[in-house]
Amino acid sequence: MNKLRSSPARVTVVVAAAALAVYGAMFLARDLLHLAQWFGAWAAVVAFSVVTWAVLFVYGVDRVRQQTADEPRPWWKTHTAAYVLVAVLTSALMGSVTYILQIPAAEDARPAILVAGVVAWLAGYPWVVSVWLAHAEATAIGDDVTTLVVDDLGFATALGRIVENLERTWETIERSSLALAAILSTIVLDVVTLRAAWLAAGSVTEDDLPTAIALGYGAFFAVIVAAIVVPLVVSWRTQAIALVDKVVPFPVGAVPAEADFAARARFERRLGLQSHTLRNPITLLSVFAPVLTGAVSSLFTG
Repeated sequence: MNKLRSSPARVTVVVAAAALAVYGAMFLARDLLHLAQWFGAWAAVVAFSVVTWAVLFVYGVDRVRQQTADEPRPWWKTHTAAYVLVAVLTSALMGSVTYILQIPAAEDARPAILVAGVVAWLAGYPWVVSVWLAHAEATAIGDDVTTLVVDDLGFATALGRIVENLERTWETIERSSLALAAILSTIVLDVVTLRAAWLAAGSVTEDDLPTAIALGYGAFFAVIVAAIVVPLVVSWRTQAIALVDKVVPFPVGAVPAEADFAARARFERRLGLQSHTLRNPITLLSVFAPVLTGAVSSLFTG
C-alpha cells in the first residue's frame, strides 16, 4: 500500500495494466453480452470504473489506518457483517428489478455485472467504515466538550484540540462522501452505457429498459450516500454547536449585546457553522451525484 502511494510510476503501471486487463475481458465477452457498436464505449467505461474503484479502495484503506479510533475486534466484526448484509440486500433488490423487467440480455450479462458489483462494494467498504469510525470520534468530541472548563488553565490547549478534531471529522465527511459518490456514480454510468449497448445491439427495446430505470438507480444510490453521510453530518453539527454554546454562551438573564453576537458569529464562521447543514457545495453535490450522473448520461445515450 505504502509502496503504491510513494511511487507514481508504479501506480501508473498498475492502473494501466488493470485497465488493459478489464478492457480485454470485456472484449472477450462482447459476443456473450450481445453488444454491438456501443461495445467500445461500454468496455471503456467499465475499465475506467474498475480502475477508479481499485484506486479508491487503496486510498480508503489508507484513510481508515490514519483514523485514531481504536475499536475492538467485535466492533469490526459487527460492522463488517452489517456492511455485507446491506451489500447483499441491495444487490438482491437491484437483481429483482432486472428479473421483474424480464430483460433477455440480462441473463448473459449477470456474471459480469456480479463481478463488477463485488469490486464496487469492496471499494466502498473502507469509506463506509471511515464514516462509522468518525461517528465514534464525534461522540468522543462531545465528551470533550462536556468536560471542557472555560476558566481552566488548559482551556486554550483543550479548545484547540477539540477544534482540530472537528476539522478532522469534517474532512472525513468530505472525503468519504466524494469517494462514495464517485463509486456509485460510476456504477450508474456503467448501467446507462450497458443499456445503450443493448439498445444498439437490438437486445432490448425502449419499452424493455426505459430511461427511468437509470434515473431510478441514480436516485436509489443518492439515498444510500445520504443515509451514510447525513447522520454523521448531523452529529458533527450537534457537537460543534455545543462547543459554541460552551465557549461563547449568551448571558443568562440578560439581553445579549452586539459584542456577544459578534463573538459567537466569529466562532461559528471558524467552525463552518454559518452555512447550510452540508456546509459546502461539494458535499451537497456528492449526495446528488449518482442521480445527476444518471440524468446527464441518459441524455447522451438516448
